[in-house]
Amino acid sequence: MGVVGRQKQPQSIGEDRSPGLSRRDLLQRGALLGAGVLAAPLLAACGGGSTVGLTATSASASTQPAATSGSGSGSTSGTGGTSATPETSASASPSAEQTSGQPKKGGTLKWYLPDDPPDLDPQMQTTSSLQWVLGMCYNGLLRYNVGPGNGPESEAAATPVPDLALKYENVDELTYVFHLRQGVKFHDGTDLTAEDVAFSLNRIRTDSPEFQRAYAFAPVDSVEATTPDSVTIKLKEPYAALINEIAAAYTRIAPKHVIDEKGDMKQVIVGTGPFKLKSYQRGQQMVLERNDDYFEPDIPYLDSIEIAIMPDNSSQLAAFNSHAIDIYQPANSSQLDTMKKVNPDIVVTEYAPMGLNGIGCNTQVKPFDDVRVRQALWYAIDQQKIIDIVYAGHGSKQRAVPATYAGWVVPYDQLPMSDAPNIDKAKALLKEAGYENGFKVKCKSVYRYSQKEATVAAQLFKAIGVDMEIVDMEYGAFLTARNNGDFDLIAFALAPFGDISDFTAALYGTQASRNYGHWGDADLDALLEKGDKELDVDKRKAIYADIQKMLAEKCWVIDFPEDKLFDAVHPYVKGFVSAQNPERGLGFWHVWLDK
Repeated sequence: MGVVGRQKQPQSIGEDRSPGLSRRDLLQRGALLGAGVLAAPLLAACGGGSTVGLTATSASASTQPAATSGSGSGSTSGTGGTSATPETSASASPSAEQTSGQPKKGGTLKWYLPDDPPDLDPQMQTTSSLQWVLGMCYNGLLRYNVGPGNGPESEAAATPVPDLALKYENVDELTYVFHLRQGVKFHDGTDLTAEDVAFSLNRIRTDSPEFQRAYAFAPVDSVEATTPDSVTIKLKEPYAALINEIAAAYTRIAPKHVIDEKGDMKQVIVGTGPFKLKSYQRGQQMVLERNDDYFEPDIPYLDSIEIAIMPDNSSQLAAFNSHAIDIYQPANSSQLDTMKKVNPDIVVTEYAPMGLNGIGCNTQVKPFDDVRVRQALWYAIDQQKIIDIVYAGHGSKQRAVPATYAGWVVPYDQLPMSDAPNIDKAKALLKEAGYENGFKVKCKSVYRYSQKEATVAAQLFKAIGVDMEIVDMEYGAFLTARNNGDFDLIAFALAPFGDISDFTAALYGTQASRNYGHWGDADLDALLEKGDKELDVDKRKAIYADIQKMLAEKCWVIDFPEDKLFDAVHPYVKGFVSAQNPERGLGFWHVWLDK
């Protein structure tokens, strides 16, 4: 099955300096152009001729050529990419304390990871901790414009900009040509070539469970190095999400010769990014050092980043309070309040994450093959209680897709079964399904992924006679169980990949690579396929509204609410930018230390 639920989005990135286009802008323009409606007036409104600008606006990105488009349509937000709203509070963007002053070269930043990545291969794994590190060490053809002034809820941070590609051309609706930056070197001193790019993109779309992002490139027919400095992507069909997926953190370019020699990159990091791997002691520490050959001038400022492997939250908090680490993500607002008493001068960014978490039901395991049982679990959930208990009131209700996809999300109270919690309905559904006395079940979990929410859910389930035992797992074992569908129930979380279909087709398509619990059905597949083919924005939104309603009714995943995230830094840390997972690594590119 191809990747479904996406819209046509021809777009070019190139060399003029006109204002950048966010995913939302590109989406709306893309629909008009793709449908052949108002193309000439639209292009004229964009500045005349046939050029639509897409400019990098961060400090370092401003040195890069801007993005242009030829005859094609826009990229992401109109295709269901993140449609972040402009920030309305100072807490949603780096504060003046973080960004003021003249950057200084040198120094070592101390940070942490909550776990060891399963391995280091940039084209196989999608785990968050690995992506954060690789975001400092690798580049893609494009990237999202995370940088100073572009906070996690800004449109700018959701805008694709040039990275290893100086520009791209949309020759026709099935052909994209990317023109590469010259003089780029990998960390081992070898030159980046078009062959490396073509090899990497083809490797990412390998049809094997190890390559977790293959689904995102299923509509790609071929990727070839057509000249020494250009790569051509041919599509099987118009594919709206292509630019989103190329800009996403997971689409990194690696050296072909290293993979040819070693077979994979599970034990090495050899990228083109601003930092390179100096040392790695598994379970203890990873050290990155500045790449003096990095192609963007001036950055990075830091000499090195020491990253402690620190799974225990109390140890993380103690390390931050004692200045053993410089940047920390508090578990909740209560912990943040405690931190401020110890270090009242810390600088804090609060923002809504773009993610989804909940309890996944394995539909190949009884009783979760019965929709009535799954619906009963949903009716026992009180999202407001989870917000109050786990998030200390900092959160909001959400279902089916992240609320961050503004303009595409069906409001919570307009979805089926929005009258939850309703214990009477839950008990009636269990009785109808033959489980009047409830049942016992185990829910696999890991501390960092929704375990606290699942613990509250376990208490709520008791009201309908369901005894859910929370099984705490080691992170690697948890990922293996999740990826292999080895669970009855599992508390999990997912970070964004760029397009709304990454939270629908990629999870619930019956053949999707991230369909952990055998979710979905033929009716949903048909809707997803319909959404993939629809070029009109409003019609596509209507299709996705139907998809969300089906997801809410089928209850393959018992959704948890959306929380708030906090990033705290000591005041001498400057230039750090909070970013949506998995783009977090980009937020370190401009960090410098004022001490």
